[in-house]
Amino acid sequence: MRIIAIIAGVMMLFCPLVSFASPVHRTAENALLPEGKEVSIRTPVEQPRPLYPDCGEIQIGWGTCTVFDGYIDDEWNYATVYDVSDTCGQSDSLPNEPGSCYLYLMRDEQAVYFGVDAVADSFKDYWDQIGLYFDDNDNGCWPLGGTTNEGNIWLVDDLAGGFTVWNWWQDYGCSCDSCLDYYPDYTNLGYLYDLDLCGFGISTLAGHVQMEIGINFGDYADSDYEIQTYLNQGETCGFYLYYLDYYDYDFLGEMPCTGDPGTYVWPCSWPSLVGVKPDFMFSLESFQTQVSIGGTLDFAKHLHNNTCQTMTIHDTLYVYKGGETVKDFAFEWTLECEQDLDLCFALQVPEKDQIICWDITIVNSGVAVASGDEYPFEDSFDVHIEPGHKSEVECP
Repeated sequence: MRIIAIIAGVMMLFCPLVSFASPVHRTAENALLPEGKEVSIRTPVEQPRPLYPDCGEIQIGWGTCTVFDGYIDDEWNYATVYDVSDTCGQSDSLPNEPGSCYLYLMRDEQAVYFGVDAVADSFKDYWDQIGLYFDDNDNGCWPLGGTTNEGNIWLVDDLAGGFTVWNWWQDYGCSCDSCLDYYPDYTNLGYLYDLDLCGFGISTLAGHVQMEIGINFGDYADSDYEIQTYLNQGETCGFYLYYLDYYDYDFLGEMPCTGDPGTYVWPCSWPSLVGVKPDFMFSLESFQTQVSIGGTLDFAKHLHNNTCQTMTIHDTLYVYKGGETVKDFAFEWTLECEQDLDLCFALQVPEKDQIICWDITIVNSGVAVASGDEYPFEDSFDVHIEPGHKSEVECP
């Protein structure tokens, strides 16, 4: 959806400086404009971990796990982190508090690394486990018979280093018009034990159970149990996860948490692993390089939210002269998924005889925030201010 707004203001380019930006003018053309308000310039604050991706996309940070000792340490500093606590009691009717289980995600050019932080499980028990389920082509269905590259990996604690299992799935009658009405004619056709993964480790070095796993993807996936998806080229992979504290048979983590225990067999209800960060697009377009005193400086901005998350845009316009800030305007905007916002600015240079030729720079910068991810943006242009016919001072 594209929406257009007109914003007008006056720049008083003399000292003392006085200026204002008027509120957005609503017309029939821009009646659907999201609420934008003038605000103080944003000070970044710590954001809480998002609890499940509400629009079905899970971002992957950038990094490499080199030591699979089951301890989530500084190697994971640039991972994306999601709270995957089973708050709905999906598979066990035992809801857990937010903060019970976290998922860390990062990748490099070869592998995806999964870190599971089971905060609420203080002890390693026989058959504590996580399940990672993959719909490689993200089409919401298990593949037809003969294909064995979609299914789940179980990573199980046997108190002796752990073991891994690949279980492939197939489906002979998939229809995915409505996710929660999808009961597939699925078949578990096979198991494979002791997988040759990049690495797998379990420990309580953090004071509770943590697991680290590395799985090859794309060109490096030479086994069916690895991720066939080219996450580095923009492809996405359907994904489901659980963490089970076997001693209490308590699913501390489960994602997505739809409330239905059959979610794990419904790929069409799963979120997607996204290896390439989606775009937030910003552009600044100037219509003049010169403007006379008493004239109007017209320019436009274009913003587009392609993150599939509700986005808050902290947007600041600066006017610089000689490297010093002479005025700033700060706004906040809200954009929904796939929404455009076109902003047209008209800033008037007041008629004051004492103004001589000025060179000013308009800088627009800010940060868009969606589901805890930040998308900084900035653009600028230069303008020459020159006297009008009433000025007593001529340009040199």
